[in-house]
Amino acid sequence: MQYAYIFLLLPFKSANIWCLFFVFKFILVFPYIYK
Repeated sequence: MQYAYIFLLLPFKSANIWCLFFVFKFILVFPYIYK
């Protein structure tokens, strides 16, 4: 059962990392777009 929970949680963790990555890139690029 523990392995099942790990496999269920992995996509959510990776998705959170990708969301943070895109938000970080957006914050870096936003000043250039705003000008």
